[in-house]
Order: sequence, then C-alpha cells, then structure tokens
Amino acid sequence: MPHKIQRPNPGDYPEYYEQYVDLIPDVNIITYLDQQKKEVSDFFREMTDSQLNYRYAEDKWSIRDILKHIIDSEQVFAYRALCISRKEKISLPGFDQDSYVANSNADTLSKSDLLNEFLLLRAFNIQMFRNFDDKMWNLKGVANNLGLQVRAIPFIIAGHLDHHLQVINSKYL
Repeated sequence: MPHKIQRPNPGDYPEYYEQYVDLIPDVNIITYLDQQKKEVSDFFREMTDSQLNYRYAEDKWSIRDILKHIIDSEQVFAYRALCISRKEKISLPGFDQDSYVANSNADTLSKSDLLNEFLLLRAFNIQMFRNFDDKMWNLKGVANNLGLQVRAIPFIIAGHLDHHLQVINSKYL
C-alpha cells in the first residue's frame, strides 16, 4: 500500500460524487476509513430503537434505513474498486438506492446486526485497500457508464458516510 493514497481529482470520478469527496480533508484515507468505524459504532450504539425508526417525514427513510443504505452503498463501491483493480473491461452496473432500501429488510434487523455488518464490511474493505498497489490505485474503469478511478472510491465511501451522518444530525436528531 502506498504511504498515502493520492487524493482524486475531478474527472477521476463522476461529478455527482464530488459532494462526497469534498467532505474529506487532506488525510491518509485508509486511516480516515478506520477512524470512521469507531465514530459510526459510537454514534449508532447510543441510539434507541425509537430513534433508529424515526422518519422526519412520511416518505423519508428511517435512521435504520440510512445505516443499511450506507452499508449497501459501501458494498457496491467496494465491488467496483475490486473489479476495476482487476482490470474489468465491462461497464459495472449502477444501482437504484431507493429499491435497495425498500428491499433491505432494515426494519427487521437489530441495531447490533446492522453495526456488526457495517464494522465487518469496513474492516474487510480497509484490508482490501491496504492490499492494492500503486498501479491498482491508478486504474480507471467504468461504472454506471461513467469513468471511475480506483483511488477515488475510498474517498467516495468515506464522504458518503460523512454526508449521511450530517443529514442524520441536521434532520433527524
């Protein structure tokens, strides 16, 4: 693993993800991802079931749904990193986040199960990222018919999480 993964530039990822990449300070992204594990664990462990099930409007996701969305999205992003790092030539599929949430069974999962899933997934992804070499980090592929460089993916994952924590803090708590 390189000492510090170079921060992606605009054009290394679809423009939509800039909102997430911009949330991440100039840090070692692997260390940042690792620190987020404790932050997420502490943040959600303190919540009651009532808080986890809260929706600020009838058509909005619950906090439990948001946590499952974070998990599902990270799985998709990590799969993209794996595929592109292995020089996959086909365009990787997009995903419909609303369908994923609607079909996730998040409401039936315990807080403990959701947190364990997140922590295991994040630990796995950190290890996968640690095993990438400089060549892999600089590979570019196609996901959802748009260009995506491997080195952008951990920044997108981290920023996506930070974005949703900000939404929870501002609209739910």
